[in-house]
Amino acid sequence: MKFKTPVSKKLETIVPKRLDVKWEKENGVVVVTFKKNFTRFEKFLHKILKGPENIRLRMDKQGTDIWELCDGKHSVKDICEAMNEKYKEEMEPVPQRVSGFLQILLQRQLITLERKK
Repeated sequence: MKFKTPVSKKLETIVPKRLDVKWEKENGVVVVTFKKNFTRFEKFLHKILKGPENIRLRMDKQGTDIWELCDGKHSVKDICEAMNEKYKEEMEPVPQRVSGFLQILLQRQLITLERKK
């Protein structure tokens, strides 16, 4: 499948895999629940103000599809191809949008990236 934006060969070998976090589908989209990663100051404020210790991240339809493909079997290239097939121009540039979303998931420690064997 041809992309308007080239897909790096390296993406064929990188496989995202969900970590063991709680997630469910609500109204067709994924909602992930995970613990907040407080800084020292935030911990101090949390003791005083209380509030939730968990974050509920509600994904959109594209995020839901990407999340479900982060199963340790699909490479980043596979995910890009699936997103391009399903959403076409709606998600252009696909490689950058998929990579950006995967970076967010990595920063929140919801996935890992592994090398394809």
